[in-house]
Amino acid sequence: MKTIKKIFKSPIFLISISLLIGIGLISASYYISTIRKAKQKEIEVMQISPSEACSLSFSVEHDSSVPDVECQKLVNGVIATPDTNAVSVQKGQTFKYTLKLINSSTTEDYEIETFVDEFISDNIGKIELKSITIKPDGITCNIGKTIGNQYDQVNCDFRNYILAKGTTLLVEVEALALENTTTPIDNRFHTNVVKKINGAWSSTVNIDCPAFVQVVPKVYTALSCEKVLTPKTAKIGDTVTTKVNIKTRVVVSESQLKAGEVMIDQLPASMTFVVNDPLYLVTELGNTNSSWLEGAVIDTLFNNCNLVTETGGKSVNCNYTNYNVTANQGLVLPFTATIGANSLVGQSIKNVIKVTAENKTAICSDIIAIVETPTQAVSCTKTFLDANENVIANGTKIKQGSRLISRITITNTGNTTLDNLSVHYPLSGIYSTQGASNLGYLTFKEMRNGTPAQITSRCTFSNNMRDFSCNYADSEAKDPIVVAVGTPLNIDTIVEVNSDVKLDSKIVNIAKVFDTTNPSLVAYCNDDIIGTVKDTPPTPVLKHTECQNQACVEVDGEGDSTCTNDRQCSYGTCENESCKLQTCENGDCKTICVDDVDCREATETHLSCQNQSCVVVSGAGSNQCATNTDCTVLSSTAPIAQVPDTGTFERTIAITVFASALIFLGIALSVL
Repeated sequence: MKTIKKIFKSPIFLISISLLIGIGLISASYYISTIRKAKQKEIEVMQISPSEACSLSFSVEHDSSVPDVECQKLVNGVIATPDTNAVSVQKGQTFKYTLKLINSSTTEDYEIETFVDEFISDNIGKIELKSITIKPDGITCNIGKTIGNQYDQVNCDFRNYILAKGTTLLVEVEALALENTTTPIDNRFHTNVVKKINGAWSSTVNIDCPAFVQVVPKVYTALSCEKVLTPKTAKIGDTVTTKVNIKTRVVVSESQLKAGEVMIDQLPASMTFVVNDPLYLVTELGNTNSSWLEGAVIDTLFNNCNLVTETGGKSVNCNYTNYNVTANQGLVLPFTATIGANSLVGQSIKNVIKVTAENKTAICSDIIAIVETPTQAVSCTKTFLDANENVIANGTKIKQGSRLISRITITNTGNTTLDNLSVHYPLSGIYSTQGASNLGYLTFKEMRNGTPAQITSRCTFSNNMRDFSCNYADSEAKDPIVVAVGTPLNIDTIVEVNSDVKLDSKIVNIAKVFDTTNPSLVAYCNDDIIGTVKDTPPTPVLKHTECQNQACVEVDGEGDSTCTNDRQCSYGTCENESCKLQTCENGDCKTICVDDVDCREATETHLSCQNQSCVVVSGAGSNQCATNTDCTVLSSTAPIAQVPDTGTFERTIAITVFASALIFLGIALSVL
């Protein structure tokens, strides 16, 4: 232990330790210095390859000693980084890359060593760089291929070009989108700048700016139009408004077009087109009566349009350049016109316009109907009908207790539907000033069966069946009566002539049809009958029947009837074997005959041979023959054979058959 302590305290040990520490510190300092110089040298000579550029950040990377230089890469004037902000361009579309290098320093200038704009190789052939449209004067730029001829790049010779403090370097490149891409294309701008320090150029820094582009399918505009006339019906002298709505939508091929659309290679935000609206007949357009639109006045806000005189007449024409259909909601060509005095009621105006863009035309139209001036008028008639709907003439006498159909017929005599009508039909003297009288002799009984629902649901009886009303008084909470033009409305009720009616009282009843909101729309109608009491049964007229001129006739006066038919007033008698008709005065005569047969006497006869013929002779006796043959075979002295009795022969045959049957039955029983 003492020996170790002696060693640590030894001067030689302490000197050795000091030397080792010094050597270590010198080595560490040298190593750090070497690393810094190597890093600085690497920064100065570093060249960025396309594959290395993908790993760089999108912000400007430079030494802290040169913080005032930055770059921007724009696509069609829009910052297109990171890839989520990629700018979309259509296939076949030309667009612009803008390269900016900005020196925001107020004290320092910079020298540009390299200036390269190139594509990353994963989208070769998707975009073609076409030309350099803007560059600094005196600077040479060209478009070439990278090593291996894989993709386009822009190289500019900026040697000895000083980017002065507070200035911006601008290069613009025109490009063409060739093919659709599934992911954004990365196009990067690289540059090396050197800052001048203490009179010498040093502190080189690399700047990298990406921009992303997505190539999408080529789109077109499907163009169509809509013509709108307001109102759709108008009278002569009315003012109408006309406008055109330009309609657009995006399509990629003509197969997507709908009826009435044409495809143009323009975007809705910047369309150029012409609108033509002829106010005269153009056969190929199919417009009709457009000349009836007179005195067209164009909205002053639309100075693209003018009223011009063409060969056929007036026309409203418009020219639009770079018109933003979307922003203006597609509305063009607003003007007003008047329906001219030469227009015909019942006909229509078909106004047709055409919209032309890129020599393609969309056509649209609208129609306005010319109608007569609206008028409101109403009339009514009042009629009594019998059960068979036969009209009962005015002044007809109607007996007490009779029931009648009371019909009110409402007719719309205007040219517009009447939709707010009311009806009041009282059986009282309310309308006595209109001639109502003796209505106390009538009473309502019911609405007639089959009455339309419009009546049964909107009309009521009140005041002990003395009042009938529709949308008035007790029924005012119900809907109004509606009557269309050309369709009269019948309202049928059943009324009864009261038993207290006075003889020959003239009954006049009044109905009122009106619009509660329009006092001038009112009509009264009436009908009348003569009420009378029931008739006294008439005194019967006495009559009886008697025979006159061999006929039974009815005669006035009291007396007993002596006949009921003509045969009782005559009788028959026989004269010379003929029946003669005689007059019977009292109807109680005995008839001997009816016809001549009754007057002939009945006599007996028999058959006898005379001159070899069988003849009928008068008198009783037996028949000697049946035919002439029976008289030819006999001599005149021979006895006459009797005609066989056929009845006896038939009885003999029957007995013989019956006896034979009994014999055979006996034999059969003996055998058994």
